[in-house]
Amino acid sequence: MSRAKVRWIWVCSAVAVLILAAVALVCWHGAAEPLGNFPISLHGTTNDPIRGLVASFSVTNESRMSIYYCICPVQVKSDGAWPDLRIPRSGGSELASGGADVFSVVAPAAAQEWRVPVVWGYRPTGYRSVTGRVKYNLRLNWDRLRHGRFPTLDNHAQFTLHASYSPTFSK
Repeated sequence: MSRAKVRWIWVCSAVAVLILAAVALVCWHGAAEPLGNFPISLHGTTNDPIRGLVASFSVTNESRMSIYYCICPVQVKSDGAWPDLRIPRSGGSELASGGADVFSVVAPAAAQEWRVPVVWGYRPTGYRSVTGRVKYNLRLNWDRLRHGRFPTLDNHAQFTLHASYSPTFSK
């Protein structure tokens, strides 16, 4: 084999390794989350004769992607600290880019500080969905193999959850 041919093979191999490393790096880290806020503001209050004080809030998706969001139970400050965030297992909604929605909660009866947490995340689509599934399956199957179980293929995409909070209120 000629010297030029050997050099050509080495150059092509090096380029292929660099391309594979770049693809692996992009797939592992993924694209950055799109910038945008998810503000929660008080829309109004009303005194319901049965439920008591009902507060209406508005949420706005200021990002350029659709998001999923879920209203969490009202948090009441106790001993100067907020309780851990409890995320409901169901009841989420999708909100398009630039969209807004209104929701209502019953204010706690006790005269303490309270707020409403909302958990949200960008809806994984296209590239983000595929890389999320790959990451999820790699972690899931690595754990399964470590415990002597067979690998499986799961179709769940992994995405980051964020929390936003309403303004704090006290009665």
